[in-house]
Amino acid sequence: EDGAHPTISNTHITGCHGGGLTVSGAGTKGRITDCHIHANLGREVFVTEGASPALERNRIHAGPQGAGHGIVVAQGASGVFVDNILSDFSSHCILLREQAQALFLTNTIRYGPAFGVLVYDRGSGTFERNVFEGAEEGRCFTVHSHGVPTCVDNRFESTATAIAAAQPLDQSEP
Repeated sequence: EDGAHPTISNTHITGCHGGGLTVSGAGTKGRITDCHIHANLGREVFVTEGASPALERNRIHAGPQGAGHGIVVAQGASGVFVDNILSDFSSHCILLREQAQALFLTNTIRYGPAFGVLVYDRGSGTFERNVFEGAEEGRCFTVHSHGVPTCVDNRFESTATAIAAAQPLDQSEP
């Protein structure tokens, strides 16, 4: 809802068929802290349509099959994501697209066989002091199709490819 400002804290969000948490609408902010968001169908966290929430100290991970995405920021949305732990996704932990802009600060991003972060379609944002822990396959941080992120003082560990910039976007990617 446009202009909503919810505070969600110490909440367990799991098993939802339409995704875990959606924050949407111009002027919508909200603060989501200390939550456990996991095993939801589709996206665990979806920030869209101009929303700009703050997410702090959340555990966000996939269910047993690893399906879906961790955090998707799209359609002109923004947000501040601090001290979150993202893990166990067979797809992207973080996806920025469609003129979204976000700040990711001091998060831990443990990704599986796909990508840790994918930025494309004029998605942008700043990634600062995050720890990326990867699998022996896949790419940790990928930029495609007019993606314009900034990476400052991050740490990449145990990954096949730390940062990749390529054009065009592979059609198998979302």
